[in-house]
Amino acid sequence: MRIISVLLSVVFLSYLLTFSGCYRSCFSEDRFVASVHFANHGQYTSVYGWDGEQPGKEIQIYDFSTEVPLTRKQNKTVLIFQSDTRKDTLSIQYELTPKLQSKECGFYLDADHYQVGEPTTFSNVELQSPSSSQITVYIND
Repeated sequence: MRIISVLLSVVFLSYLLTFSGCYRSCFSEDRFVASVHFANHGQYTSVYGWDGEQPGKEIQIYDFSTEVPLTRKQNKTVLIFQSDTRKDTLSIQYELTPKLQSKECGFYLDADHYQVGEPTTFSNVELQSPSSSQITVYIND
């Protein structure tokens, strides 16, 4: 009887070690965004993305800085900032690199090498990337 209880304990402990804390959970991709800061506050009333020829969903600007989504479907996102009297375009280019998270979780897309691309109507834009899923944009026009 004692041997059976020892064997059951060994089997139970082996099961716990195999299927418990040793397994790392998969993380999902972080939101891919640009945090845009304008030197001239309150100049624009809306911003929307441009995916080829299809305009994206408008994102209202409620304060002097806002987060706008960037696309992981291509290596460039075009943002259009609009007011009643003005319309400006900002193109942000980046490299998307697939990276293996693990065999269980698969691949994710990492972004880096951010730069201002064409078409861009702003003359003074500075980009900073604190992480691979977020970029900070300073527009000083």
